[in-house]
Amino acid sequence: APLNGLTTNQLNLSFNWSGSTGTRSGVINYKLEISTNAGFIPVFYSTVVPVMNYYAVLHQSTFYWRVCAHDRAGNQSAYSAYYSIVIDTSAPGTPLLTNPVSGLTTNSMNITFYWNDVTDNGPAGINYYEIQLSTDNIFSVVNYSSVTVTANCYLSSVNSQLYYWRTRATDRVGYYSQWSTTYSVIIDTMPPVVKTNIESGGDLTWRN
Repeated sequence: APLNGLTTNQLNLSFNWSGSTGTRSGVINYKLEISTNAGFIPVFYSTVVPVMNYYAVLHQSTFYWRVCAHDRAGNQSAYSAYYSIVIDTSAPGTPLLTNPVSGLTTNSMNITFYWNDVTDNGPAGINYYEIQLSTDNIFSVVNYSSVTVTANCYLSSVNSQLYYWRTRATDRVGYYSQWSTTYSVIIDTMPPVVKTNIESGGDLTWRN
C-alpha cells in the first residue's frame, strides 16, 4: 500500500510492503525510493528502514515508488515492481457555457447543452461534468440534472418554461470546480391564440 494507481488528496502517506525471504543471513533493512519519474531518474526521496513500512510527506504530483531489501551479508535484492500514486490537492477549472446562448427562445423540447472542456489544476484529471436546470435563478429547486463525461449534455422532453442552467467539473479525487456563470433559455411550445371580437367580450357590429 498505497495501491497501484491510487488517486488521493492526502499528503501524508503510509507506504507498506511484504517482507523479503530466501536469504541465509537474514534481511537487515529495506530501501524505499520515491520518484516523479517511472525510470527513477532522479530519485525524489530515498530512505533505508529496518521495518516494512514508512510514513512520508509528499506534495501534489504523480509519484512512483519501489522497494528493495538488504541482507546481513551486504547483498541487495532486485527492486520490486514500481507502483504509482497521484496526489491532487487542486480543484478543476470552471467551465464556460457556449450553447444555447443565454436568452435563447426555442420551441424545441429536446436540447443539447454545450460548454468548453476544462483541465484539472492537479494531476488527477477530470472525472465528469454536472449540469443543472432550474426555473429559479438561485437554483433552490433543480428541475433537471445530469452528469456526463463529455462537455455537452442532451436533454429530451423538457417542459415548456423559462430555465436557468449551469455546469461544473469534478476531478478524480472528488474536488468540484466553481459553478459556471448562469445562462437562461426559454422553451415555448404553446402557439399564440387569436380570439374573435365576441370571445373578447365585444359584439358583431362593424365599426371603422
